[in-house]
Amino acid sequence: MAKPFALLLLFFGFLAGNALSQSKTASQTEDNLYAISLSACVKKEFEEYADIASSGRTFFNRIVEYDLLLTENLPTQFGDFKIEYLNAEGLSERYKKTRQRLSVFRIFPMRNDGAILKINVSHYYVSVPKRRNYIYELEGGCRTEFKYDSPEEKFVLSKVELWGV
Repeated sequence: MAKPFALLLLFFGFLAGNALSQSKTASQTEDNLYAISLSACVKKEFEEYADIASSGRTFFNRIVEYDLLLTENLPTQFGDFKIEYLNAEGLSERYKKTRQRLSVFRIFPMRNDGAILKINVSHYYVSVPKRRNYIYELEGGCRTEFKYDSPEEKFVLSKVELWGV
């Protein structure tokens, strides 16, 4: 009885260790349109706004609001850009530590416009001044579009544009 239990424990321990040690990189998710969109938006924002970095933005360490369906397997790094995925509790804890608005990206589900797939990534400043009372201030965002490339048999990024409030 103890031997099968020990084997089960070892098996689940192995699975848990593998799940925790996996770190997704951009190359592991190169066909994931959400990963491509997030990467393109982070890079485009840096290209456009790096010269005004005095605004307090941190371009190389970004926070993305965690969403079980959209961000679960996205990379934690795109080149020099590190991405941290935080759920509501994580955002609250980070705000409590810093007492400053957090610069946060939120990825929205893709939608199609004819043969074009579109993904919006909005940029918010988040604060939690009172317990569980989240304030999201919309700053702007990024729209990406993908078109299907028949010869390559995959969707390819065709447009990246920033927008602001």
